[in-house]
Amino acid sequence: MVDSNLTRYIQDGIKKGYTKEELKKILKENGWSDEEIAEGLGIPQEGRPVPSQEPDLNLSSFVNKALEKGISEDKIRKVLASKNWPVEKIEMAFPKSSKPANTEKIKNKEKKKAGARKIISYMGIFIIISIVLSLSIGVFFYIQALSGYEVTDPNTGELVKGYCLQEDCQNMKNYIYDSIYGKMFLILSIALGVSLILTLLHALTPKKELIIWIANILFFLFIIYLLIMWFMANAP
Repeated sequence: MVDSNLTRYIQDGIKKGYTKEELKKILKENGWSDEEIAEGLGIPQEGRPVPSQEPDLNLSSFVNKALEKGISEDKIRKVLASKNWPVEKIEMAFPKSSKPANTEKIKNKEKKKAGARKIISYMGIFIIISIVLSLSIGVFFYIQALSGYEVTDPNTGELVKGYCLQEDCQNMKNYIYDSIYGKMFLILSIALGVSLILTLLHALTPKKELIIWIANILFFLFIIYLLIMWFMANAP
């Protein structure tokens, strides 16, 4: 069995970029025998059987299980090197035929995770837009109901707008709330429909920034329109 100190020294030398010939010369100068150096470097000697070129089955099983869990090859190599496994054995434990399959599995997992994150983000966008639009459209119908509220003036008998029969204007409030409640289905339908269209455009259209800019401009104009309606509804 190869001396663990020799194995560690060889591994460190390989990491530093030394060739086998350079390591062989350095080890010989430091008192290691030709037999020990040859065994450590995996160099066959005359009169000795060539070390098996077959991968260690236990080591291969460990590597395959680690790869299936998504652990990177570099990390597996470092762990095995820290356990004093020879470099040749470690490399043989990574059969070329298995690498593409394992890499493909990892890529597929990453694609699934990325796809799930995208779906969650689009759902979040859809919910946020739906809430904002529902409130905005609700305000629109509130102002519209406020502008359309009419009552007969008890003093003159004329039909006037914005006139409260009660001190707390409860009659006007009830009229506005009833009007909005009756349009609730319409409000939600418009908000959800527009939100769905915007979300799909953002997900499927390559020019996402253009879609965002257009949506922001249209919404800004809608807010200005609401402000104009509000001032007109409250004008004396």
